[in-house]
Amino acid sequence: MASIKLCMPINLAILIFSGVFLLACEQDDARNQGTIIIVDETAGSGGAGGIDTIDGVGGDNGTGGADMVGGAGGTGGMTGMGGAGGSAMPPGPGTGANDGFDCVGADFSPGAERLQQTDEGVLLYLGYKREPTNDNPTTDVLLIELHPERGFPMQPGTYDLAEIGSDINTCQICVVQFHNLNFAARPATRDRLLFATSGQVEITAIGDLESPLRARLTGIELNEVNLSRGANEQLVADFPEGGAVTCLDDYGIEVMRDIPPAMVGEPVRDFMLQNCQTEEFVSIEEIARNTGAVWFIGTAGWCGACRNMLLNGGPAGRPFDVMNEMGPERLRLLVVLGENQSHQQSTLRYCRQYASSYADDASHFYLDHNGSRAFAALFGSLNVYTAADGRFGLPWNGVVSGGENPMVYRYSDRSGQPETLSQILNELTGQAEMASGDMADEMSNDGGEDQPGMP
Repeated sequence: MASIKLCMPINLAILIFSGVFLLACEQDDARNQGTIIIVDETAGSGGAGGIDTIDGVGGDNGTGGADMVGGAGGTGGMTGMGGAGGSAMPPGPGTGANDGFDCVGADFSPGAERLQQTDEGVLLYLGYKREPTNDNPTTDVLLIELHPERGFPMQPGTYDLAEIGSDINTCQICVVQFHNLNFAARPATRDRLLFATSGQVEITAIGDLESPLRARLTGIELNEVNLSRGANEQLVADFPEGGAVTCLDDYGIEVMRDIPPAMVGEPVRDFMLQNCQTEEFVSIEEIARNTGAVWFIGTAGWCGACRNMLLNGGPAGRPFDVMNEMGPERLRLLVVLGENQSHQQSTLRYCRQYASSYADDASHFYLDHNGSRAFAALFGSLNVYTAADGRFGLPWNGVVSGGENPMVYRYSDRSGQPETLSQILNELTGQAEMASGDMADEMSNDGGEDQPGMP
């Protein structure tokens, strides 16, 4: 099985370490597909900005005093941050000069925001300084988590991080920042990771699916941190001497929650995909209304297992043969192309070339890539049932019901449901049950999938 990664938010709750890399994967429950973000453990450099310059070198570190007090930081430039404090401080960053203190609240205006809720009720807020794209994949990311399972009351109020947010293992409100997180690098890289240990979070509304979360952060200080695993797999936070310091002050949040993708058996909201033949965006609900079932196959130009399935067949047979046998009034087949042969966003021209290997035209082929991630529309609407590390295999099969009634998610690979793909297709299209011999053949057919692995 070929594997792919979803580009979605980070979840601190399941930080995983591998050698000198920090692997943060947001997939901690069935509803939230996750990005695998592998972050270089090496910390970034200290403050930048020299006197009277915008991009000059930071001031020299101060010399530590005899009483374990760090020396004064260097003088900050017009927009730069002051030099790091002296090395005689106890564990924790030195004090930078206030002249150029990097206060995120003053210059961090998020270009994109997201709010998700896990099955355990954890709220995850992400602010991207700019939405990462293939052309510009590097951005700063602010992550805020509200943890009811750790005792957070999930109600309006003013909360002190020094009391409920200063321990990364037990924080009820966790505030983290990634500087220059590069989503395109393999593995992904960042300049530094910072964690807040003080400041206040005022929440005026927790919100729900119909109303926004409203909050304001004041006096938040984030300190550069290195993380490792200690006893009992607990995270150990090391605040390096002279590490970077940023702040959030008067940072306002007003954002609606993302609607989670449907699980198998749940109704499916309408979404749009771009047809590679007509180049038009079409409503999936409109397609479903005029047929018995809609069969999605997720594929990519680099996926050899996908090519094998489309040409030679998989668990339910050769897809185009099955479609032609049943006819469009009973079954519609949508082959959804997420990436080209180079793991990049596909063009319509490439999609038509790709389709020519399997069909007379590209009328059954669709593009799904929002410039930042593949399958954004498809898997934003239908849960892809990733593995615990956020990966899922291609080709991917999913089925929604058709007809006049609202769409219902009826099948997904790896969902754990007892019904097979063929059984669901037969049920929705009115076909008779498969003969026992055919069933045995299906159970033994793995569709020629590649072995799992990182793309």
